[in-house]
Amino acid sequence: MTYSTTFDHQPLHGAYMGGQGDPNLGAAPRTRGAHRWRTAHNSFSIRADLTAFANNVKSKALALWNWIISVLDRIKSLLTCVDDSHTDHKQPSHKYTQKKVQVHKIFRTSIDTALPTTPARRYCVWNNPPERLYSNKFIYQKPAILTTMRTVGGVGTAANMISKEQTFDPTFHKIGVVVAANHGLPLGGLADSDGLKRIITSQTLRLTTQEETLMANCIMTACGKYFTKQQAWAQKNVIKKWGLIQPVNSSTDTRTIQGIDYTTSTDSRDYDDAWIVKNVKLSAVNCHRKLQPNPVTVDLIFSAGPNANAGIGFATGSMQRTLNKKAINDYSFFRECVKNSVRVAIDGAADAGDTHVFLARTSSGVYSGDHQTQIRNDFDTIVNEVLDEKVGWMQRRNHFAQVIISDI
Repeated sequence: MTYSTTFDHQPLHGAYMGGQGDPNLGAAPRTRGAHRWRTAHNSFSIRADLTAFANNVKSKALALWNWIISVLDRIKSLLTCVDDSHTDHKQPSHKYTQKKVQVHKIFRTSIDTALPTTPARRYCVWNNPPERLYSNKFIYQKPAILTTMRTVGGVGTAANMISKEQTFDPTFHKIGVVVAANHGLPLGGLADSDGLKRIITSQTLRLTTQEETLMANCIMTACGKYFTKQQAWAQKNVIKKWGLIQPVNSSTDTRTIQGIDYTTSTDSRDYDDAWIVKNVKLSAVNCHRKLQPNPVTVDLIFSAGPNANAGIGFATGSMQRTLNKKAINDYSFFRECVKNSVRVAIDGAADAGDTHVFLARTSSGVYSGDHQTQIRNDFDTIVNEVLDEKVGWMQRRNHFAQVIISDI
């Protein structure tokens, strides 16, 4: 009877408590609570697997959608190009009559962003007039609208931001950056007539002048903080490509390598030239004035406007030796010189094959003298006047994807 009592109750007690029961009789039956816990655990695992699967499908679908959009944008950009070679070149009879166009049949060659930096070459309007320059350039369906960007780090940061936009395709888009240069001295305050004055460091990026800040960025990106490399880069690509014949700080001679005496010039067309340095690396700059990784490749267009500031510099310096006496008191002449400088900068970017152009506010700072307020108010209007000019059958703005004024 004792054995029978143990047999009747111990397994049931063990089963009720969720234990193992008598080891001589085998495992106790599963409890209802244990079964519910295991079922809930299995349900949670299934939900986690379904969530992971759904996220995976979503990411792949998004990647596919982005790829489709990029392909459509590529096709659209190719179809918006026109070919003028098979169209009637008679002047339209009415100002609102539009010329018939055909789809361009020749695809643009890809841009090799690994190309080495090329030394500065001079671009002159009289050597390659706009009508000929733009005759084989793309025509965008949506004309470029002048915009302004003000970012931490200036044009270096802005150019890197544009290059990362979804609509920017590096296979046929390229950025041109206009440098507000000095006709008498390449690299401005960073250099003298023979080369750099001193090593360029991150402190140089804190300067407030456009040319010095921009070129410090380019030179440090290419050469780091090694002065020997910096000097070699400057002398190879920029130094003595234009400027005063006699060294700065040693003479008052106003003759220049380009053959123009800017102090006595009364012709605004003397500002119709620029110098192009292709395939230069330009870095983004953070709020601490530190260069960021993954620089973008750009073309530099050095364009110098008129100097009308009689109260700055000294007799043997580049500022006074390029001071335009007529521009000091004649705002109309000064404005026309600025306009020519802006025009040649944009055309120089087109000559280099650039589709996105960052402009500098030429002669709107230390060069402006007593005209500073007027030229700053007029500058956007001047740029739009240049972009609205007809170059062939189209306006100049139709040949660019973006034209941007980048403030420091």
